[in-house]
Amino acid sequence: MQRGSLLLAGGGATTAAMIRNLRSLVRGEKALFVVLPHTSSDAVQAGQRSAALLQRYGLPHVRSVEADDPATVAAALNEASGVWIPGGDQNRFMQRVGAHREVQQALRDLLLRGGVVGGTSAGASLIGAWMPAGEMRDTALRPDAVVTTRGLGLLPNAFVDQHLLRRQRLQRLVGAVLQHPELIGIGLDEDAWAVVSAGRLRVQAGQVVMVQAVTPPRLRGGLFTADNLHLRLLAAGEETSLG
Repeated sequence: MQRGSLLLAGGGATTAAMIRNLRSLVRGEKALFVVLPHTSSDAVQAGQRSAALLQRYGLPHVRSVEADDPATVAAALNEASGVWIPGGDQNRFMQRVGAHREVQQALRDLLLRGGVVGGTSAGASLIGAWMPAGEMRDTALRPDAVVTTRGLGLLPNAFVDQHLLRRQRLQRLVGAVLQHPELIGIGLDEDAWAVVSAGRLRVQAGQVVMVQAVTPPRLRGGLFTADNLHLRLLAAGEETSLG
């Protein structure tokens, strides 16, 4: 079991409470936090903005790493205790650095030594085994209606979606779980955030939707059917196991 923690935010405002909680999840007054702004089309500006925000909310040691070179990114992660991935485009992140094995390994190593990885919006979706890669191809729940691709796999049994209720993405979350029934769907609404630690997810603010296929879905006439699709709606202060 990984020793570290994950902070998942559904988008909207990045609050002081969120960043202070991020800080509380690592030890040491001199803990280094690395910002990976590769979700943004202007990584330099996004990195500077995120680093300034983290410092304003109490993280004294923050470094933004905008390089596309995976070795440079991995080296920075090897020195870090925490990571923050801002919003933008999760596909852009994976194309630039996220798909490289050395970056993924450096992130896993950070968690193994008790660090924390946090992300908001696209930065949260990246953390799952699979992630949303675009809008739905079809309004019907059928195979391949939801466009998905591999994420970082830091939460290896989950699919994470964001801005869920505000942008009416519940259908996308359900469709993704039907396509990947081995995964738990985690849908964070805008301004919602949660912490995953020791195999448990605890909601800190807003609403989080959990979807799980208890029994495998079936196909009938090219459409999904399911007898035991478990849906839960959690609010701040509630928690659940991801085992």
